[in-house]
Amino acid sequence: MTAPTDVVLDPELNALEPDLLFIARERLSVIVTESNVRGAADLVIEVLSP
Repeated sequence: MTAPTDVVLDPELNALEPDLLFIARERLSVIVTESNVRGAADLVIEVLSP
């Protein structure tokens, strides 16, 4: 998957766009489309800069 990739935790809220995310192969059924993940990823990283 390439950026931006939306992570949708709740359909009522806006989608989030983490800097880096990982989904284990066993959980690939979480992925709905090429640019959208529905549910929590296994690892999410947000890079903060000063």
